Amino acid sequence: MSHLNCCPQTIWSIACRKLDQINRVSDVTELTVPPGNRLERLKGDRANQYSIRINQQFRVCFIWEEGHAYEVEIEEISRLEPIVSGAQPVA
Repeated sequence: MSHLNCCPQTIWSIACRKLDQINRVSDVTELTVPPGNRLERLKGDRANQYSIRINQQFRVCFIWEEGHAYEVEIEEISRLEPIVSGAQPVA
């Protein structure tokens, strides 16, 4: 699992579970369950992206098109506060 150098080893299993969830769904709104995912549509120059939370510090961001996730990345939230505050929860 050395490919997960974008986040601490202590959350690798959670990150892998979240990535599996994204890979399994056919509609992005399915990621509203469980609520702890906190599925959000980003704003601004990232308006074409969604995110789900790994924990309070990290999230998975991705573009959703035609039933698939693209350009999937794990980000540290604390470095991105303006983007997080501009995100819209997906109902």
